[in-house]
Amino acid sequence: MKIRTDIEIQEKINDNILNKNKYVEWLCQNKTEKQMEKLLHNLEKMYKFAVQKKTTNHIQLINLWKDQVNTALKNYSNYKHLYTIIKKFNKNKKITSFERMIVNNNHDWFYNRIYDLAEEEIKIVEG
Repeated sequence: MKIRTDIEIQEKINDNILNKNKYVEWLCQNKTEKQMEKLLHNLEKMYKFAVQKKTTNHIQLINLWKDQVNTALKNYSNYKHLYTIIKKFNKNKKITSFERMIVNNNHDWFYNRIYDLAEEEIKIVEG
């Protein structure tokens, strides 16, 4: 395992602060609930190790990751529902009035994904 310099860790911290919502969406789209719970458990182990070694930057970064995973766990069913609506659009199926209301409230989000204008996916890389 390569030990990162303080500058590299600080860059990761800044990136995670700026792009939290993208990371959360990526987690919801690409991980199951069980996988996210396992990731949270592993992050907790990493946190304990970082506290033991007193590496402040690592502690801050791990806390940001834990926050993103916790947020993703809370938003999981919502994102799952949003992607189900997109699948309906792609298959030219009718959507319910409730789903139409969701689309109207999140118009930009849907538009960008339906027409492949969404920004590149961001992945959380541990370590």
